[in-house]
Parts: sequence; structure tokens; C-alpha cells
Amino acid sequence: SWQAVVSLPTGRLKCKPQGFTKGCALSFQATCGLILYYCYNYWVGGLELVKECFNLGRLLKFSAVGVMFGCGAVFSFLAQDALSPGSYALYAQSGVVLVPIIWRLTFRKPLAVLTWIHIGVIAIGIVAYRV
Repeated sequence: SWQAVVSLPTGRLKCKPQGFTKGCALSFQATCGLILYYCYNYWVGGLELVKECFNLGRLLKFSAVGVMFGCGAVFSFLAQDALSPGSYALYAQSGVVLVPIIWRLTFRKPLAVLTWIHIGVIAIGIVAYRV
């Protein structure tokens, strides 16, 4: 029953959630995605297209992005453990605002005025909801 897990006077959990449960779910999701991806490639282009998925040059080209996603997942787990739920929600939602700004700085391509307005409205909404 939920009463065994949640303390009624405080509303807090009586037990600490384990970080490996989310990691197992993400690993399972990634594995299923890879299997479906390779099956689709085999269906569309046969064994030759599946072999292209393991092209060392392409794998090295995108390995930096993979490392960044891996580090992001680790930092997310660490933040989940160290931050309060409200602070973690701010951390998790800040990516919605920071990604287009980092994209703009990295690729030096201008964003439309409407995009900047959307980013501003989202940022105000995140802060207003959490404060």
C-alpha cells in the first residue's frame, strides 16, 4: 500500500529511491531502440546497410556526442540524488531554455525573433511555476 511508503504527516517518502532503477529502464529502452533500428536497416537495405551502422569512421565522428549524452545522464542521476525535488525540476527543465541558446552560440546562426520570444516565455513560466 502507498501508506507503507509515504509518511502521512510530512508527505515524504519513508525510503530512498534507488538510482539504478532509472538506469536499468534507460538501458532497456536504448537496447530495444537499437534492436529496432538494426532490424529496420536490415529490412530496408539488407546486410550491407546494417554493416554501414558499424562503420568505424562514422562511429568515431559521433562518439563525442555519445560521450556528452552519457555524461549528461550521469550528472542527471547525481543531481537527482543531491537536489530537492523542486531544484531538480528546475535543473531538468532548464535544458529546454539552454539548448537553443547553446545552439545559437555554437553554430553562430541567428534564431528568429519568435523563437527568442518563445524561449523567454518558457523561462518565465519555469521560474514562475517553481518560485
